[in-house]
Amino acid sequence: MIDLKAARTDADRWRAALARKGAAEAFDVLLEADERWRSLIPQVDELRTRTKLKGKPSPEKLEELQQVKDELKQLESELGQAEAERDRLALLVPNPPDDSVPDGETEDDVLVVRRVGEPPALERAK
Repeated sequence: MIDLKAARTDADRWRAALARKGAAEAFDVLLEADERWRSLIPQVDELRTRTKLKGKPSPEKLEELQQVKDELKQLESELGQAEAERDRLALLVPNPPDDSVPDGETEDDVLVVRRVGEPPALERAK
């Protein structure tokens, strides 16, 4: 799983590296989901702060408090969904390759640096 904080700070470099693995679009979708999640956090925190009253509330304050709690419940639900979506997308984005790794998507594209021992003969499944 990638470090979203590091990816946010240098998104262009991460996008270019992930494009080598064909995951640039998935990375952009992940950043959008992360931005959505991060935008909801201060809203939820602000509503949580407003639910804390000092002293005995008046009937008007109680009514306002109930509206705040309803809005908070809705936003917390949205936050949970946004977090789940962000986490799901994060699992789909691979780690960026090292700069020394050659580009490619198949076994034929790899560069064998060294081979130790003889590879076992495996039977292919039909």
